[in-house]
Amino acid sequence: MNAARFYRWCGLFGAFGAAGLMQLPAQEAKPSEVAKKEGALPCPYVSHIVLDQRTDPAKPMGKRNVTGQEHCLITQSELNPTLAIFSSTLPTAEASIGKLTKKANELRELYKAEDFNAFVLFTVLKDDFATDVNADKSAQAIRAWGEALKQPGVVLGLASRGPDDKPTEAAKGWNISTEGTTVVLFHRHKIIKRWDFANDAAVSDAAIAEIDAETTKEMKRK
Repeated sequence: MNAARFYRWCGLFGAFGAAGLMQLPAQEAKPSEVAKKEGALPCPYVSHIVLDQRTDPAKPMGKRNVTGQEHCLITQSELNPTLAIFSSTLPTAEASIGKLTKKANELRELYKAEDFNAFVLFTVLKDDFATDVNADKSAQAIRAWGEALKQPGVVLGLASRGPDDKPTEAAKGWNISTEGTTVVLFHRHKIIKRWDFANDAAVSDAAIAEIDAETTKEMKRK
């Protein structure tokens, strides 16, 4: 995504998330400031979709399967209740991200009628997918992990956060850690709750229970 298109999208997100600022000229609405003040989604985050098992590719009814494509799951989900998980490390069989992904899939199944979405973005690349030397190897590891985990409702993506000293605009917008795990519950263009964990081990059973409770609270809100 080129810079001009990126900022157009950021402006669009800011406008939707801050109704009180919509009357201002576009150049006066700075997306990062709007997001911080109003809780709006900061900006898109394009990723390479490693595994999307929501639908059968041979049956293109409903949500389309976007495996192998460069796609923004945030833009796709912005209106719907969504649990977005950002992990700065590749998954392993024993990692807590597995439990978290299973809980995300449970919530998606429970609130399927409300079109609840869930995805995990592994923000481990330092460059774009097409040019990062570790892209293919990372995608293979994520795919193998996802297929073994068997949580088909949760889409898995591989994204870049940029070099540690020069993060991408998306990584800065979402304040993505170089070591930790971030979970964001959003709905109707706004962030409902955010959890930042220093590392995968910090994603405890108690933390997952809290995420479950906050999601249930939001889904029961009239």
